[in-house]
Amino acid sequence: MPNFKCSGIRHGAILIGLGFFLSACSDPDPEAIELESLLPSEAAQDETVDSGPRFAAAADLVRSTAQRQGASLMQACSDLEAGVTDFLAEPNSANRDLARAAWHHCYEQWNRFRPFNQRAFTVTEQAQFRRTESLINIRPFQPGYIDGLPDYPYSGLVHESGLDLTLENLVDQHQMMDAESPSLGFPVVETFLWREPLTESWLPVANNDAAVVERRHRYLRLATEHLLTQLQSAANRWQGETGFDVLTEEGQLRLIWQSLQRLAQVELLSYSFADGTLDESSWHHLSAEAGQGRRHLLARLDGIQALMQANEEDAGSLASWLDRADTDITSDLVNEHLANARTAISALPEDYTFGEIDPDTWQSTRQAVAQVAVDFNTLSRQLGLDLFTE
Repeated sequence: MPNFKCSGIRHGAILIGLGFFLSACSDPDPEAIELESLLPSEAAQDETVDSGPRFAAAADLVRSTAQRQGASLMQACSDLEAGVTDFLAEPNSANRDLARAAWHHCYEQWNRFRPFNQRAFTVTEQAQFRRTESLINIRPFQPGYIDGLPDYPYSGLVHESGLDLTLENLVDQHQMMDAESPSLGFPVVETFLWREPLTESWLPVANNDAAVVERRHRYLRLATEHLLTQLQSAANRWQGETGFDVLTEEGQLRLIWQSLQRLAQVELLSYSFADGTLDESSWHHLSAEAGQGRRHLLARLDGIQALMQANEEDAGSLASWLDRADTDITSDLVNEHLANARTAISALPEDYTFGEIDPDTWQSTRQAVAQVAVDFNTLSRQLGLDLFTE
């Protein structure tokens, strides 16, 4: 099978040395400043918060928020499963449009759930956690590994007639060629639901290979069912007296703030606003086949905002804990920067990273998103936590 990788693709982590500014400057061509230089110096890092307020009440709020978000996730994604079932029963444009809308809603809820699925609860769970993460969503990905491309109409696992389309075989094929080659997860369902043309792809017609159409039906059904199973597993991590509940109070604190730091640094800034993003827009898009990229980028930001602003009568909020922790970062500052980032992202094209984007607008948006990353990086360092950059 040909390798459909685009030229100039970056492999591995995009480190935090991104050239941009976080303060207003009238110089039209200022010298780039690395994000690292905006964080506390080594001397300042020694002034970490050795002890802070009790985290137990805030941890209770985190748990209940995760459970509510998990329930919303599964409700949205059960609608996706129903939509796919109806589409496969009657492959017409109306049913496909409903299934596509359900995919977007499910994927949006997954992106809102991201604060709760950044890290394994224990070291022993780490490998399985990362494997499950990859089975849910690989970005960027190679659609040609799943189904045919215009220039390679017979590529993809759908056309591998020697491969029995069983769930076991699909799991084995996942990322077999390289890290960007998923055989399961959101990318697979996305690729199939946006597969064109409708009739030739989903209904047997004269001079068309009916076996391939049948394989496409089976593959989409298996991938959707498997995706729902993995999403349920992610939501279930926050249920019962396991996982988060078995961590010490310090372990719970560490997991939450590191998760927010990684989400802001890696999934928001480094993935969607890296150097060269607009030159390799399909590689940095959150839903390149399905479109509506801005919607899903905002959903990731929504996840942080929802957790930072959550409050319950019987639980302490993260904001109140932060304001008692004696760090340089206050909840008002974080929420102000989150709001600024949301306003800036909302001004981008609906299908970001595609579309006409003014370079100055893009730079100012990246600047706003970077400020959120700086907040959480600074906070994590002052709490004595390791930073995640990949």
